[in-house]
Amino acid sequence: MAQLIYDGDCPFCSNYVDKLRLEQSIGGVELINVRLQPQLAVQLRAQGYNLDQGMLLEVDGNYYFGEDALHHLALLSTANDFFNRLNRWLFSIHWLAAVVYPLLRLGRNTTLLLLGRRPVNTENQQQKAFSILFSLVWASFSILHVFVYSFQYGKANMITSLGIGICAVTLLLKPQSRVAFTLLLLVSGVSAILQMPVSSNHSIIKHTFLLAALCLGVYHSLRGHSWALFIQQLSYVGRALILIMYFYGVLHKINSDFLNPDVSCAVALWHEMPAFISWLDFTAIHYLTIYGTLIGETAIAVCLLLPRWRHLGIVGGMTFHALLGLSGYAMYPPFSTLCIALHCCFLTPTAAKRILAAKEWQLLHSKMKTIAGAVFLAVLLFGLFATAWIEAYSTFGLIWLVLVTPLIYAVSKYGSDTTANKLSADKGSYFLVSLMAIAFFINGLTPYLGLKTAQSINMFANLRLEAGISNHLIFNQPPGPWQYLDDVVVIKDAGGIAPLEYAQLNGLGIVYYQLLHYLQLYPGHKVDFVRNQYTYLQQSADSLHEDIERILHPLWVRKLFHFNVVDFRTPKPCALDR
Repeated sequence: MAQLIYDGDCPFCSNYVDKLRLEQSIGGVELINVRLQPQLAVQLRAQGYNLDQGMLLEVDGNYYFGEDALHHLALLSTANDFFNRLNRWLFSIHWLAAVVYPLLRLGRNTTLLLLGRRPVNTENQQQKAFSILFSLVWASFSILHVFVYSFQYGKANMITSLGIGICAVTLLLKPQSRVAFTLLLLVSGVSAILQMPVSSNHSIIKHTFLLAALCLGVYHSLRGHSWALFIQQLSYVGRALILIMYFYGVLHKINSDFLNPDVSCAVALWHEMPAFISWLDFTAIHYLTIYGTLIGETAIAVCLLLPRWRHLGIVGGMTFHALLGLSGYAMYPPFSTLCIALHCCFLTPTAAKRILAAKEWQLLHSKMKTIAGAVFLAVLLFGLFATAWIEAYSTFGLIWLVLVTPLIYAVSKYGSDTTANKLSADKGSYFLVSLMAIAFFINGLTPYLGLKTAQSINMFANLRLEAGISNHLIFNQPPGPWQYLDDVVVIKDAGGIAPLEYAQLNGLGIVYYQLLHYLQLYPGHKVDFVRNQYTYLQQSADSLHEDIERILHPLWVRKLFHFNVVDFRTPKPCALDR
């Protein structure tokens, strides 16, 4: 007797099996819903048949799996109704079955996810613990991300911001929910597209991570891989992003002005620390903040790369960004929380399980489920809202520190583990991870190539590369081979265009490319500016239409290809141009 083993929890699979009417085409056939026989799934997995990747057909001692099963079933189909005739016509062609089957698998996996149904093969407890821990931290970042876009950047979109908030809170309450995690990623991605371009560096990190999540999610669903493997590969992207961020965080700061305590951003950020820290205000402390930043970020990155020292790098990185979050120079906690989430990507599943099983974590979790715990969280959230509203960012950071300290404590005490505990992945998966890492690395290199300066991981580094001048101690020549940064104009009359008014008011320059971009966005406005020592009066999109057509890229490219304003002062202070 023939056997067809399939996933009975998948509506598509069940309907397909029902409509085939196999008893009419091949006579006696045993239909086996593997959900009712979980041990059978384990046995078949050991034999190389993963029922999350396809159905299994056995006929006369021959086994057909996935697209081969689909193809063989098509050959056996009768022509007694439209469905079977269509099925035979389509999938009796083997190459067509091979092409279509991954799409069917994608539909199956998406349906199971939306219905809240688990795959046939469940992940182990360690992998599940890592997914839960990361979900908690990412949900926390997402809530803070809405805060910074609403209050500091003023670019929040009501619908998507509300969607992010709802999904993030749901994920905090149910960190094991794959639906909540997926919806949060999707809504965050839509929000990112609507809000671009923005100049914040944390945005490009978040955008790259979200793009990686989308690509890896589709790929693993097409291949029928597990959720645990998807999270693992996504964590590798997170590792790459934080390491590249540290690389450029140090490289961009190797310039004469960051090392100058009179103007260094390190000193400026220190001055905005809470009073009990910032009162340490003398020359030795200034140099300590400058060189401590360079040495500390380098040491953290090196430790993260070395398994033996990785735990020290994780804890050191989290602590460094917790300290950074206290500076009132800007609303840093969202960025710091993002970095803490990416540091979590270096935790092993075993360490994650140990953290969640710790008595301190369990006690905190139980307290937060009480009425008193809910009131405490509500008070903290209100405090964050109020301090963000009045732009008291240092106090905002202190309140945020109360929320993040338990995680750092738990990671420092229970997060040490060098066990590999890796899942097997194919070359396509690693290719996507590598592609995202390479793209992010190139993005950080763009200022030295004469390309864009915004979102290049140039985080309060005092770096100046525009108008033929470089203050970098290694790349001390004007950037190239592209010359976008060479062409800088000075605004004399902004014509009512807000970004140009900011530049005019503060005596800042504008890269000519960016000026053309603004003029195209505001076609009815006219501006006066100085370019190459020549004054241009009452220029608009109409008068400069030839340059606009010749120089500007399509709008979708300019979502990522844009420029910061240029501070001409020497030495260059921190940080009107950021």
